[in-house]
Amino acid sequence: MRTFFDKTVSWLGDNQVFFNESNNENYIKEGYKKNSTVYSIINLITRNATMIPFKVYEVKDKSLYKDYTALTSALSTKGPILKASVLKARSFNEVTQSDILEVLQNPNPMEGWSSFVTNYIGFGKLTGNRYVYGVRDGSGKVREMYVLPSQHMEIISGGRFEPIKGYNLQMNDDSFVDFDNSEILHVKDFNPNFDFSGSQLYGQSPLEAAFRVLETNNETISTAKKQLQNQAARGLLVAEEMDGIDRAQARALDNALIKKMKDSRGGVAITNQPMKWINFGLSPADMELISQHNASVKELCNVYGVPVVLMNNTDSSSYNNLKEAKSFLFQNAVNPEMIRLRDELNRWMVPMFGENLYLDFDFTVIPELQEDVSEMVNQLDKAWYFTPNEKRKTLYMPEDTENPQMNEYFVPVNLMPMKNMDLQSLQALEHAQRVGTDQNDNDNDNPLSPEEENV
Repeated sequence: MRTFFDKTVSWLGDNQVFFNESNNENYIKEGYKKNSTVYSIINLITRNATMIPFKVYEVKDKSLYKDYTALTSALSTKGPILKASVLKARSFNEVTQSDILEVLQNPNPMEGWSSFVTNYIGFGKLTGNRYVYGVRDGSGKVREMYVLPSQHMEIISGGRFEPIKGYNLQMNDDSFVDFDNSEILHVKDFNPNFDFSGSQLYGQSPLEAAFRVLETNNETISTAKKQLQNQAARGLLVAEEMDGIDRAQARALDNALIKKMKDSRGGVAITNQPMKWINFGLSPADMELISQHNASVKELCNVYGVPVVLMNNTDSSSYNNLKEAKSFLFQNAVNPEMIRLRDELNRWMVPMFGENLYLDFDFTVIPELQEDVSEMVNQLDKAWYFTPNEKRKTLYMPEDTENPQMNEYFVPVNLMPMKNMDLQSLQALEHAQRVGTDQNDNDNDNPLSPEEENV
């Protein structure tokens, strides 16, 4: 029986290049380099992504570790933060000394972690593809990481049994740099364009779906610019009762009107000739350029999951909705990108440095999620089934190793099951309730005078 794999790739030839049909260079040129909205959106995402710190952990409970990974992979709301933090505290121990920490802090000699993340997310948001080249040492561990320009990358097929043999980086028309499949971490966005030229092996750029919106946004700005450039010659002034004037008379009339308008300083210029105005073009207001531009900005923000209020595109901004918008930005644009990077690095690179190591990001440092941290503290205060050290780890605080009591359970003793109470205890409880009721009745029957209350 032939498998789906056999049926779909059996025609492939060795070293065949799958060309990316998407015009990624155009997305970069018309988007990031030319369009201020796309530029601002991507910079907004990358700036906030680089503020989230990473940590490396040792897995101590593989079952809970899998639950934590599954829970955080779909972390798009603030609700699961407490549950995820509890699972994390019970699943991992933080590692402070490891070679992988050095690689992550300085991915390569030319850039640090923030620059690496900026390049990684930027290329992904523009082209739908992220290519990370890992330089390995003699033991096979990645020691340096470089984000390659995704618009110049191509996939090389290895034939029927190796659909992706490697990649090449096109330096110019006649120069290529080849990479083995194992050297490249390729993270792509979803692409439903499945065909037999390998299009599905590349990610789809967000701007491919929004390219008409991008063109509209660029055209409105270009049209407004033309209107401003041509505003001195937007019409013609004609004398209605003159049979005709020569060039010298026209120039004299023009100069006279300019002088009158200048002298009037925004008032009304008066002439002794009836005149008629012939309009050459429409004003920006007539063409609704502003509304069209705002609509296209909103559409581009929707594509990238960025609230339009953060782009200064609305008059309804206030502290509260700006705070909610910033929280929405992290939930829908920043956190998913970082979680995906975490999962891919844990799959591709982290196992090289140890079987039980795990890379993760600390999302609790995000100011817009601090409200949830306060709620987390209140809930942990009532959770007697956690030791104090487990609560500290849930809040990303170091364990207290000097006090053994921090690893003990502090159980509340003010409650007990009814069946555990003996007859004497029940009688004492009933007596206390009866005495309390009688005392309340006496207080109501003999209220104190104002003088007695003062005493």
